[in-house]
Formats: sequence, structure tokens, C-alpha cells
Amino acid sequence: MSRFYKNIKESPFYWFLVCVVAILIVWRIVTLNNETKEFKQHLSAGNDYFEEGNYEMAVNELSLAVELKPKNSKAKDLLDDANKQLKNEQQKKEKAQADKREKESKLQEEKERKDAYTTFLTSFDASSPEGKVRIAMYEVLKNDYEKPENVSISSEIDDEGHITAIGKGRDGWSNDSIRDGFFEDITNILRKIKDVDGYTSISISLTFPMKDTYGNINDDEVITMLFFKSEIDKIDFSSFNYINLPDVATGYRLYPAFQ
Repeated sequence: MSRFYKNIKESPFYWFLVCVVAILIVWRIVTLNNETKEFKQHLSAGNDYFEEGNYEMAVNELSLAVELKPKNSKAKDLLDDANKQLKNEQQKKEKAQADKREKESKLQEEKERKDAYTTFLTSFDASSPEGKVRIAMYEVLKNDYEKPENVSISSEIDDEGHITAIGKGRDGWSNDSIRDGFFEDITNILRKIKDVDGYTSISISLTFPMKDTYGNINDDEVITMLFFKSEIDKIDFSSFNYINLPDVATGYRLYPAFQ
């Protein structure tokens, strides 16, 4: 056996293998040292970025560290924390951007409403009695979704001083609540025009989408109430109950569905 080993050791192939193994061992040692050094560099850089609050760079550095040493708990835990902080930061950023877009959208909508109202005011004589009635109707019936001219539809005065005003009625929970809403809105319109002079009487009509027997939906005038100026002047709006509005009207017409 000793002769066998002696012969192997004297073989060139044996020393070749020894050299190869030695080279591999040295290469592995060098590699491990380099990996350890690189790992420490990435870990240290990741920790520094984390402390600075730069979570995106921290995640990049710590991810490289974990790739080099997947079982290192310190690197893994720090990477998890950095990912959580980065996610929170991104969520806050996204929310801030969404809030900014919403604010800009609201500002744009507000500008468009103001521009529409300005255009609306220039479409008639706002200083005339009928013009003041139309403005009052808009102020009572306005909403954020329709143009002023679609809410306060028209207001005209004839040679005898009678104003005919038409506005768009508002929806409610039931036919009874819609009817009571009509009474309340017309009362508020009368309250706003109580000090307006230059007319003798006024009829206020409100439209509402109604379906006919054929299933067609049209905006019909579902309520019309007539008031003389002298009767409006008698109303004490500070204590007046709008439910009693039909009792003080000179006359009124109400769509059957709301009676």
C-alpha cells in the first residue's frame, strides 16, 4: 500500500490535482472574503440610507446584501423595514397626488360654475323685476350639476306687470316630499323677491320629469302658483310655514301625482 501511495505521489497527475485543489481553495477563500466585504458595504450603505429616510436606495442596497447572504437575519429584517417604509412613503405620495388632483378638479369646476353664472347674468336684464326673480329662482334651485339657465329657465313680465317665471323642481324621497319641497322652494323664492318692486303679480311654475302612458319622459310644469304682490307683502317669512303656501296663493295648479 505504501508503495502504491509512493507511486501516486511521484505521478505528475497527482501534483496536478494538488495544484488544482489548492487553487480552488485559495479562490474560494478570496471569493468569500470579497463577498463578505461586498456584503458589509451594501449592508452599511443600506443602513445609512435607511437612517437618512431614503428608503428607495436603502431597499436597493439591502436587496444586494441579502442576495449575497440570504440567511443573514440583520440584512433581511432591515430590508423588510425599508420595504414597509417605502410602501408607506409611496402611499402618502399617491394620496397627496390624488388630493392635489381632486383639489385642482374642484377649482376647475368652481371656475366653470362661476363662468357659467356670469354668462347667465349677461343673458337678461338682471336689474329688472323679472331679472331679479330669475336670479332668486337660481339661488334657491341651483345645484352643482346643471347650468343656471337649465335651473332658472325663464322669467318674463307682460304689459300689465305680471311676471311668469319657470324653474326646475328638485327631486325628493317620495311624491309627498317632492310636493312639500316645491312649496318650500317657492316660499324661499318669494322671500327673496319680497322687496322687489315693479310688478303687480307673479306666477311661479316648476318643472319635473314625468312619464306619459307611452313611457316617454318629459319635463312638465307640475306646479304653478299665482300670487299678487300685495299678498306677498303681507307674509311674515320669519315665522311662515311653507306648508300653508297654498292657503295664501291667489290660485295654484298641482299635478295629480303630487296631490
